[in-house]
Amino acid sequence: MSNSHETPASHPLPSFQATYSLGPDSPLSMPAVGLGTFQVKEQAGYEAVKAAIKVGYTHIDTASVYRNEAAVGRAIRESNVPRHELFLTTKLAPKDQGAGKAYASLCRSLSELGLDYVDLYLIHWPAASGLKHDDPLNRIRRHESYVELQQGVREGKIKNLGVSNFEIRHLTALLADPAVTYPPSVNQVECHPLYPQIQLREYCRKHGILIQAYSSLGQGKQDLLAHPVVTSTATKRGMTPAQVLLRWALQQGIPVLPKTTNTMRMTENLGALNKELQNEDMHALNGLDESLYRKFAWDPCQVF
Repeated sequence: MSNSHETPASHPLPSFQATYSLGPDSPLSMPAVGLGTFQVKEQAGYEAVKAAIKVGYTHIDTASVYRNEAAVGRAIRESNVPRHELFLTTKLAPKDQGAGKAYASLCRSLSELGLDYVDLYLIHWPAASGLKHDDPLNRIRRHESYVELQQGVREGKIKNLGVSNFEIRHLTALLADPAVTYPPSVNQVECHPLYPQIQLREYCRKHGILIQAYSSLGQGKQDLLAHPVVTSTATKRGMTPAQVLLRWALQQGIPVLPKTTNTMRMTENLGALNKELQNEDMHALNGLDESLYRKFAWDPCQVF
């Protein structure tokens, strides 16, 4: 997929919002900044979610493969915040893809969380465990999974159904499947100035699918956080490099999921909601040298 930073002139980028609608059929809105919990397990996960809610987060993201659903659910239940005021995402593991497995995995996640429903449930990865990336069975397994998970929507166990790490061809095939009666509301993908996903974002915009970004901070790697354009912008605008990167996404209508267990950084990340980049800053960040483009997380481009 091309990642050209040129944006079609006929389709201006979405603007910043504090919450994002998940479509005309959903009563829910997604808060723009959520807490990611990848690699944050057990007691650390519990403490992180508890602290995040205390400083003002209302959006928490977890997954079956993170192995922290029990800790996340416990922190939510003990927060004394009404359940309907919190937005929770979890995800189907690649090992649980396929007919007869996906719905059962959803039910296990709800049991681990100790909750009756999730606000967003995603197919975490377009490939199934045990299959090579070029195996055509991958498409069959993810379609079986998606169709089966629609039962969870009908039963109220899933408020919104979506996908993660799906490329344009994966989405096109899914949307063309007549058995798909609840089109995906979200596609959660890696997205930042060194991997801006322009074509995928435009495709999702046209099809009413909200792009949500993970690895907005490049997983803490200095390639992104210490990039001269990022650091100079931070200095100029009185922001931290992390806030610059988060605000870059937010000002283009992309909700974010920065991960941290540090309460001070949680507050700092949430503070990106109250910052603003100027047009010249956005132009500079959208014009980074394409020869430096890179992904920091797993790459779905070769998945059939």
